[in-house]
Amino acid sequence: MKNSIFKRAVGTVVAGFLAFTSVPFMAKDISANAAQTLTTSPSHTQETGWYNDYHHEIWQADTPNTSTMTLYEDGGGFSTKWQCGPNNSKGNFLARRGLFYGRHTGKYWQDYGNFCCDFDCTWSAGSSGNSRICIYGWTEDPLVEFYIIEDWKNWVPSSANAKQVTIDGSVYDVFTNPMNSYNITGSNGPFTQYISVRKTPRTSGTISIYKHFEAWESLGMKMGDFYEVAFNVEGWESDGQADVKTNVMYFANGDEPTGTTTTTTTTQPAPPPEPDANGDYITCSFESGEDNWTGRGDASVALDTSSYYDGKSSLKVTGRTDNWHGTAIKLDSKTFVPGYTYSISTAVLQNSGSAVEMKLTLQNTVSGKENYTEVVTADANSGEWTKLENTKFTIPEGATDLILYVEAPKSLTDFNIDTVQISKEGKASSVVNGKGTVNGSSSDVTTTTTTTVTTTSTTVTTTDNTPDVTLYGDANCDGQVNMADAILIMQYVSNPDKYGVGKPDGMSALGEKNADVSETGDGLTNKDALAVQKYKLGLINKLPESYSTAQKKTDVTTTTVTAVTTTTTFATTPPAPAADYFTSPFDSSVNSWSARGDASISVDNNNYYAGGGSLKITGRTKNWNGAAIALDSSFVAGGTYSFSAAVLQKVSASDDFKISLQYNNASGEESYDTIAEASASKNTWTKLENVAYTIPEGATDLLVYIETADTTINFFVDEFSVQEKGKNAAIVNGQGTVSEEAEPVIDPTKKLVAISFDDGAVGTSPTASSMRIINAIADQGWKATFFYVGDWIRGTDGENEVKYAYSKGMEIANHTTTHPYLSKKSSNEIRSEFDQTHAKLKNIIGAEPSKLLRLPFLDCNDTVKQTLSDVALISCSVDSGDWKDGATKDMVVNNIKQAAAQGRLENAIVLCHETKDHTAAAIEELVPWLEANGYQIVTISDLFAARGKTLAGGQVHTNA
Repeated sequence: MKNSIFKRAVGTVVAGFLAFTSVPFMAKDISANAAQTLTTSPSHTQETGWYNDYHHEIWQADTPNTSTMTLYEDGGGFSTKWQCGPNNSKGNFLARRGLFYGRHTGKYWQDYGNFCCDFDCTWSAGSSGNSRICIYGWTEDPLVEFYIIEDWKNWVPSSANAKQVTIDGSVYDVFTNPMNSYNITGSNGPFTQYISVRKTPRTSGTISIYKHFEAWESLGMKMGDFYEVAFNVEGWESDGQADVKTNVMYFANGDEPTGTTTTTTTTQPAPPPEPDANGDYITCSFESGEDNWTGRGDASVALDTSSYYDGKSSLKVTGRTDNWHGTAIKLDSKTFVPGYTYSISTAVLQNSGSAVEMKLTLQNTVSGKENYTEVVTADANSGEWTKLENTKFTIPEGATDLILYVEAPKSLTDFNIDTVQISKEGKASSVVNGKGTVNGSSSDVTTTTTTTVTTTSTTVTTTDNTPDVTLYGDANCDGQVNMADAILIMQYVSNPDKYGVGKPDGMSALGEKNADVSETGDGLTNKDALAVQKYKLGLINKLPESYSTAQKKTDVTTTTVTAVTTTTTFATTPPAPAADYFTSPFDSSVNSWSARGDASISVDNNNYYAGGGSLKITGRTKNWNGAAIALDSSFVAGGTYSFSAAVLQKVSASDDFKISLQYNNASGEESYDTIAEASASKNTWTKLENVAYTIPEGATDLLVYIETADTTINFFVDEFSVQEKGKNAAIVNGQGTVSEEAEPVIDPTKKLVAISFDDGAVGTSPTASSMRIINAIADQGWKATFFYVGDWIRGTDGENEVKYAYSKGMEIANHTTTHPYLSKKSSNEIRSEFDQTHAKLKNIIGAEPSKLLRLPFLDCNDTVKQTLSDVALISCSVDSGDWKDGATKDMVVNNIKQAAAQGRLENAIVLCHETKDHTAAAIEELVPWLEANGYQIVTISDLFAARGKTLAGGQVHTNA
């Protein structure tokens, strides 16, 4: 038992409060506060706040009922009562109380202390859904939702794939779980759950929270900026109540957690010295040595004179045997002072053949704890120098032993770095993605322009209403118009802090006037850079583009033009090729493409439009999940291009495909646009094309991706290309190679079982019971029958689950529209119950669903049989019992195994329900067991076909 000296009251000042108000928070006399009750309802779903120095939250969703939370005046205790089931509302509820710090604190849990919690909770919950008491919280960068589950009702994650740690006298199963849902950033998006589940549940004791944090990080589960930690009561589709009599948060060393660091008198570190005249503290060009960079882990470093961003050499990193192995440099803490902000950047290069995530990280020590703080991460295309940059990186408070290093956290590829710069806050690097020299080939071209003017003497009438413009297009005021001017305009637009008027590297006021040459006349934009490029390519013969209409001034002067010969040499990036910007044939690699959302991508050599391979996209759980590629700086906002691809699907009669663009608009908001769309018939290579797509003005961070409009089917992509405006791709619908992939063969000599699942679509969350069931069966190449209640397919997420099941080869069938006792309905009502859902399912999957009806409550009479004489009526011969109150995973597993032992499982129709988490856990265990015991899992229709039986209309079927 923990020594009582560690039981401490919570401190009176909490940072989370201070983060949201400027009014000083005054400590209150606890005895002056009485218990306070909060109530939620469908119109009041959330309430948060502070009470006696503990932050609280009560929240509910998707339930028509009311729930309560009573805050105790002493410490962090509370009681709660919730009602989220079983009422088919699929409601969710939580009540929690603890410590809140808020977003963007820049502090980790170690910066606060070793969190612990003493708790004592009496609680109960019904047999529906699942419920838990736990420690709960969030971190950011990385974005993590964490649980330490002490006790639960009905369900927790299966321990089959768990890692295990021993803390507080018990083994805990440890999991990670990818999510894509609402989170603390205020929007839907991806994050990861960290979960510890106690193997010996308890309702009181001491939770050493910090030991879980330490264990998680030792397993590679990194924590980020600490957001909150609380004792939590949670219920999903359940009813219950809890009395948290004790909830005391404290630190293991006896200190009081306050949400801020304890106020003490400390000596502030001296501010950093002034940077050099260019604003730099460190620059590393690797021209004559490694510049104090060393290998990290097993990696070695050496100078490379064949690839470099600038100068004539870079630092090459080889011999990496783990992801964190790379190259590192020690930083002097007198120059790089904790709490101060700097600009850190480098150019990186890798040649793995596909895009690789590259990362700058700061290793540091705070309060004796080693930390790894991300500086910046970016995807580097193979064979292209790429900028890693964070112009506002703050060194953590109290940090010592600073080591800056570059790594590839998801790859063991060799890589190079060059042009390292650590500077004052806000200073941007001059690195431009795609420039530099790679394996002796430079993207910087030295161009010599010679202009010869014949000697003449003539009288010229000058008509110009802007006498201060010396030469249209001459942004750098060197007396010439060339690509150097286009580049300066783009730099001015993209980074005015560095290249704006009056900046050391920027444009002059005269240059700004010279540069405004587009037709729009709306100030400097990338359209002006594009106009200069058009002029140099001969697409227009004068600047500005509106020159022919700009006759404005009537002064007449006489000018004698003398012979002039000018030779100018300058370095610039050449314009993109006139024909193809790039193509992706996918013959032997994914060509720098990446998976989007939950999708996976791979090269497929059985289906392709041309060559010998295509890109196959699988594992999609949302329609926007697909394949994506980032567009580099060759693609200019306002520029017009031709986009095309060949796509193939082998599931639906037809499906709508799209090429889409994700980008940040001029205001920095994430936006989406459709580039091209087309409907693709089954087993037919189909062209997606737009020969004149204009990238929106002001767009940055361009990401092109291919998706289906409404489904989650697997599909293929080939011959993707971006070409000059107006150029058509050579793709012809219906050509190409499509393999005749065999479905899993049903061997009639083996034992067959048709496992079927009833009720509604739970949704496409990876943790949803339905998705777990579908994937557990499909991943082993088998199929099952899913019976859907029409009214219980709710919203887009519900429809997407049906589409996902269909895309995985599951049999889609009917379970009526409202799930009534059919024997109590009239003939017209019975027919309507079937027909409405049949039509709904057909509309969702784009094909005829199976003409099977699972009888609700297995209820039937002669009226039902006569009315549905064209529909096979399905009952069962083995009932899993998963629908019963108190049902568990083990009970379901034992019922199925017992049926097998008794000889009742072969040729049986098994009744299960997809809405039960304990069913999902049971199926995950049963699929490998059934295979090991010689069973094949098949649909009901396939079972009867394999046994030579007919699914007759108007008859009740229980087995084959």
